[in-house]
Amino acid sequence: MILLFALLVAASGAIAEEPTGFGTASFGMSLKDVWAMYPKARLLGEKESLGAAVLDGPYIERLALRDQPVPGFPKPTTVELRFWKGKLWGVVVFFGDNDPEVCKAYLAQAYGPTTVRDTSMPLWRGDKVTTTATYKQGWYGYTDNALSQEVSAWLAEALKGSWKRATAEENAERERRMAEVTPQAQKAAAAPATPAAAR
Repeated sequence: MILLFALLVAASGAIAEEPTGFGTASFGMSLKDVWAMYPKARLLGEKESLGAAVLDGPYIERLALRDQPVPGFPKPTTVELRFWKGKLWGVVVFFGDNDPEVCKAYLAQAYGPTTVRDTSMPLWRGDKVTTTATYKQGWYGYTDNALSQEVSAWLAEALKGSWKRATAEENAERERRMAEVTPQAQKAAAAPATPAAAR
């Protein structure tokens, strides 16, 4: 729930160097382009959890990356990339086999003091990115603030019951987006074009 909490909390405090995505993937990049950068990534099911709370719905897709090097972590670990309407929006980094104290020390060094009282669930709100952690569950994550505003607006409607379902256009867009990233679609795109018949 901490990522959800980060969407709804307005806290102050600046972070020296805010993340811009994960690795070479920048916030706002398409699911298709990011998956091409990480071809071994696995698309997660709507309710499938790797340990962090799952926010699902027709606008959200998630990729799991295994054995990823992460700054500040001595050992590779699992990373979850979250997409809002096909754009990279959030990153969740699991501590995995890394010493939790080493992970906490890295976060404290990278982001400074938390802006909330509960130090087991720290929050750092930057100008462009909000970073949160849940130390008891062994992960931290960060989201793009601009895209988070869209997610928060949708979530508020869903919680009030005023959002009923995705529109036909939104469903069609999601189907198109997911078709682009299926193995069959990727193979078809990589296949050489069939020469035109001689006239």
